Amino acid sequence: MKILYCICIVASLLGEAWTTTKSTTTTTATTTTTYPFTPDGPGENLKGKMVTLTQYSGITFYPQYYHSAPRTTAPTTTTTAKYTTTAKATNTKPTTTIPTTTTTTKSTTTTTTTTKATTTTKPTTTTKPTTTTTTRRTTTTRPTPAKGGVTVCLRFLADSNSFNLFKLAPNSPLTVSWNFPSWYTLSVNYYSSVTLRATISLWSSVRTQPWTSVCVVLDSFKNVVQVFEGGYMSIRKIPPSRMVWSGEPVVDVSGFDGQVTDLEVWDYPLGYAEVFSYMQNYRSSGTVLTWSKIAYSYRGSILFEDNYSGQQRQPINRSDRQEQPIKIENERSQRLKYRKMFGAKKQSRRQMF
Repeated sequence: MKILYCICIVASLLGEAWTTTKSTTTTTATTTTTYPFTPDGPGENLKGKMVTLTQYSGITFYPQYYHSAPRTTAPTTTTTAKYTTTAKATNTKPTTTIPTTTTTTKSTTTTTTTTKATTTTKPTTTTKPTTTTTTRRTTTTRPTPAKGGVTVCLRFLADSNSFNLFKLAPNSPLTVSWNFPSWYTLSVNYYSSVTLRATISLWSSVRTQPWTSVCVVLDSFKNVVQVFEGGYMSIRKIPPSRMVWSGEPVVDVSGFDGQVTDLEVWDYPLGYAEVFSYMQNYRSSGTVLTWSKIAYSYRGSILFEDNYSGQQRQPINRSDRQEQPIKIENERSQRLKYRKMFGAKKQSRRQMF
């Protein structure tokens, strides 16, 4: 009975450690801001205004309430599976003590006790490597490219012979540079470029002095570009590779001493009649950017003021301090005249008497 009791106790204490799996999920969201990041806000009516720049300053134009789309990275999910160590314990034989008693007829009693203790422990360890599974999905929000094309028109004044006139969509720029006289270079992402010269007379009645009025027309569907300057145009050219506007409605002007006014941007190639309307200042309004409702951010020193035609219409203001001496001088001169006249009359009368 004792043996059976010991066996039941040992059996109840025996067991196995089962494998435990832990799964850890880590979520990380990353947001990267692209250039130019501009807070949304209302636009301004700059009709009749011009902005003066230096070669160390610049200004970025964008639509009202425009918020540049940051590059958003989707949450990254990391799943880690950890396997613990499993140890299996085998049965341990208990120590059994069996007393043996031998009795003889002699008066001498001999007691012999034999003890057999056998303990066997065989631990089994199983180790599995840690497995980490990482899934990354990156989603970038960008404007949809305009398949039809784009037209940028503006008026400028500068005293340099060569400079970058503007950049359309600075993140994937369409750059237009100007070289004297009337040479224009259009490049995409700084590597694919085409040079145009506006020397063909188209409208003899167009007069844009003192401004240089220019329209750059890109027809992405036909893969052709053309430049208009005042009453002149260039030939239509096919660039070496297809030029496509990314759709970002941002124009950056910087890097030269001068003035810029009447910036207008359309999301399609203008026809000749529309270009003529802009050159004649017939209140053309762009579909993407318009000078009458535009927002901007600047760097360095800039100045907004009335354009030259507006300054010509302003009356000449004279302060009271400048007018007062003139009035006094006029009164004194008149008094002197009267005194001379009366003195001459007196002398003539005296001579008569």
